[in-house]
Amino acid sequence: MSFLRSTLEGKSAPEEVVRSLDWSGLKVFAAKQAIVGVVYEGVKLCRQQYPELVEKKELLSWFYATDKKRRRFEVASRRIVELSEMFEKAGFRSCILKGQGLAQMYPVPESRIVGDIDIWVEGTRKAITDFVHSKTPGTFEQYHHIDFPIYKDVAVEVHYLPSQMSSPLHNRRLQNYYKSHQAEQFANVNSALGEHVCTPTKGFNAIFLLSHMMRHFFNEGIGLRQFIDYYFLLKQGFSDSEKEEFYKTVGHLGMKKFAGAVMWILENLLGLDYRYLLMPPHEKAGRFLAKETLETGNFGSMDSRYTFRERGALATALTDIYRDFLLARMFPSEALWKPVAKMTNQRWKLKDRLAGVK
Repeated sequence: MSFLRSTLEGKSAPEEVVRSLDWSGLKVFAAKQAIVGVVYEGVKLCRQQYPELVEKKELLSWFYATDKKRRRFEVASRRIVELSEMFEKAGFRSCILKGQGLAQMYPVPESRIVGDIDIWVEGTRKAITDFVHSKTPGTFEQYHHIDFPIYKDVAVEVHYLPSQMSSPLHNRRLQNYYKSHQAEQFANVNSALGEHVCTPTKGFNAIFLLSHMMRHFFNEGIGLRQFIDYYFLLKQGFSDSEKEEFYKTVGHLGMKKFAGAVMWILENLLGLDYRYLLMPPHEKAGRFLAKETLETGNFGSMDSRYTFRERGALATALTDIYRDFLLARMFPSEALWKPVAKMTNQRWKLKDRLAGVK
């Protein structure tokens, strides 16, 4: 973690750290946590500082590992402009969630690995899905978004809701929060991305990203990429009044303990100065969340603890119940309500599939 902390600070890792690096192990770690681009920036810094310790062929191997991802970044940058203009012409205001907006906060934007494009569109669920179906017929609707396979080179999700929570009470409060703050997001033009592209304000992102992390943590798992996103968000700086509002909001939404755990990881694993934190860290929850993050990797893609789930639907269900039981010891509300939320999401999927059969 010393290497990563130095990289995030924009400097080379200490000489003794560079000398002891297991380069192949670092590649595996970076891939598991979806931070290959960020780590590559650290490798370049080390090469500049200690050319005798970082061979040119090692630097090139990292370049080749990230080259395709950087080209994908360029593609996504063009597509978000096209999408924003497309929805604007159709009478919808929109806002790009995560992705390119967060990348602009990184010292080197293209170092952030791009996934799907998530675009939040203003309007009723029916109006949005009707528009999507007019362009890509037969796409299936889910609780908070609908797939929009309009491009072959990047996946797109159109959101009518930015994210969701498992607890019905907290989810209702979260959706009310989104509704009360949506006008500002749909008007927040990000000129660095395009004159028609909007991205969330930093205050909104502080809540949205946290809810997004929670959702994926309880469903699959999360990697360090999500924490690094939050790291650079907080480096933008928040006033005392903004921190006060954040603390009040996460308490109302039932995210205070999880937020405290995130703060602990940002300070103790990633080295973020305490003055940037939005609230005091929660050490016990932070250590628990850190252990899970390092085990699961990005969205649980490399979690070796639950390979039993690959044996079929029943094995998957039993594994999920077991994992929920483990998570409930630290975060009871979201973990215990997760099966209900999962059934709600499945209901939306089933509804569309039955409609397709008819």
